[in-house]
Amino acid sequence: MGIIRQTIKALVHEDKYKKIKGKFISLGRQSVNVSIEECEKITNKKFDIDFGKDYETRHAKNDEDFQRITDNELITKTFGVDYYNIDISKYEGAKVIHDMNKPVPKKYFNKFDFIFSGGCLDNIHNPSIALQNTTRMLKKNGRIMHWEAARGLVGHFQFFCPEWFYAYYAINNFTDCKTYLLTQQKFGKGRFDYHTDVFEWKPSFTRKRNFNYLKSSKMHNGIHYVLVIAEKNSKSTFDKIPTNLQYLDDSKSFDWRKMQKKFDKSKRKNLKTKVLKKNIDLPYNTDHFKYLGSDF
Repeated sequence: MGIIRQTIKALVHEDKYKKIKGKFISLGRQSVNVSIEECEKITNKKFDIDFGKDYETRHAKNDEDFQRITDNELITKTFGVDYYNIDISKYEGAKVIHDMNKPVPKKYFNKFDFIFSGGCLDNIHNPSIALQNTTRMLKKNGRIMHWEAARGLVGHFQFFCPEWFYAYYAINNFTDCKTYLLTQQKFGKGRFDYHTDVFEWKPSFTRKRNFNYLKSSKMHNGIHYVLVIAEKNSKSTFDKIPTNLQYLDDSKSFDWRKMQKKFDKSKRKNLKTKVLKKNIDLPYNTDHFKYLGSDF
């Protein structure tokens, strides 16, 4: 699991909308794959590489030439929170030991104000259980941010589509859910830095006759990630299971697409980007996606 430039920017963006405070937990220890100079530029904070150098995470051990600050150094100094991490073992120094493939103990229910998953669900075998766990771990009005693989990466159990998250948070009556697809096709400044195009995903779309699935699969190459920010409320549930969008019309299940009207009224603004490209293709050739910009 790791933190890259886009996830730091997304966290800072969310903090400007609603301050991140209280108890913050990440799913797994996070390798900060961003230089200390870039971290300071994005957050407008100062970090101590001597005190806060990462010696424990897998990337830190395997890439000793790159000087990383710890996730604790980054998160606590940027947001002033009590920082925790949960993992299946102590091999990277996690504070809370639990297998997220299994239901989380009651002592962790309603305990955390903010949860960050920087590539956890794509690395475990039962992501639905993990998703229910994180909902139960969140306090009322707590928030979760996901950064999960969508395609183009080796070594992952799962690839996710934006709908998988949107549908879950909609049917479980969250206050808000912003869902994005980020596509990366060119290197930026380093190994974990890429030029990134940002698309928002929504359930409404224009249905096309004789849709060409093979053509749509070739629309975007490279690495894809799903980025999600969702906010819980006192009436949110954790265990309702959505039906896939294309089968809702023939199903007696709750039509979670109706929640789009509620989510669209949110004052939470979309991610800010630096560049607007002209004539950019939409992922999978569908207007489920809206292009927001590039170089996020």
